[in-house]
Amino acid sequence: MRARTAAVSYTHQEPGESGEQALVRELREELGVEAEPLERIPGEWPLKPGYVLRVWTVRLVSGEPSPLEDHDELRWLAPGEADTVDWLDQDRPAVAEAVRRLLDASRA
Repeated sequence: MRARTAAVSYTHQEPGESGEQALVRELREELGVEAEPLERIPGEWPLKPGYVLRVWTVRLVSGEPSPLEDHDELRWLAPGEADTVDWLDQDRPAVAEAVRRLLDASRA
């Protein structure tokens, strides 16, 4: 489902920048793509003191994602393939929620 993709990214929000703006900037810097935020998946998952993980669905506008900065690997996953990744423990609940929502959307 490349048109509607969950983006799991550790985004640093700059002063005066909205969450959506930070997401778009980080995806451009780290993956070399332009993306349009669609929906923030409800919830925040704690990472370490002062940091939380937020997950968005996005539409890929242009570019072919590649691991430019801060990433060793990048790959597309079908919702049923999420278990093939050795996620960090703090990422697992957010990924499970993203997969659940993507599966629900594909059935609608």
